[in-house]
Amino acid sequence: MHICQHTSQKFINKREIFVSSRFLAILYKRHLLNFDFITGYTVVIIIMKALTVTLLCVLVVAAFAAPPNSLQDTFIPIVASQLDGPNPDGSYTYNYQTGNGIQAQEQGQLFNIAKNEDAIRVQGSFSYTDDNGNPISLSYSADETGFHPQGEHLPVAPPIPAAILRSLEYNAQHPEEDNL
Repeated sequence: MHICQHTSQKFINKREIFVSSRFLAILYKRHLLNFDFITGYTVVIIIMKALTVTLLCVLVVAAFAAPPNSLQDTFIPIVASQLDGPNPDGSYTYNYQTGNGIQAQEQGQLFNIAKNEDAIRVQGSFSYTDDNGNPISLSYSADETGFHPQGEHLPVAPPIPAAILRSLEYNAQHPEEDNL
């Protein structure tokens, strides 16, 4: 036991190798290391080295996990662009087209939906070609009731089963049973 204590103290004092905090914990649990000789300064050095090695490992993993084309992005020019607004009445219009075929347009207008409550009603669309060469086109509207997209590529919910429809109709015709 005296030899292990002396060897560990020699490595820590001379700082010849990195001793991880996990290794020290294992030695301490097995009663092979006595922490009485370690000063506060030595503990700080050990922790700093452990954090430095951990940070370097995280950076190496992050570097290898980056997408391969992230450093080679190509510039895509804006071919056409038009913006009008926001105007004093709250309306606006914009559209643009990029060099790779992306097109977008939107117009919005402010509407009074209640005595002291306004809402913007928006209509727009955009289109592009996906990675497989398929054209994607989406048109949408948004108002006080929410966002309403439309497009061939969007999933469609299955029809509501007849039994559920009958149940919903029954519930609508018998609101007095809601308070049970």
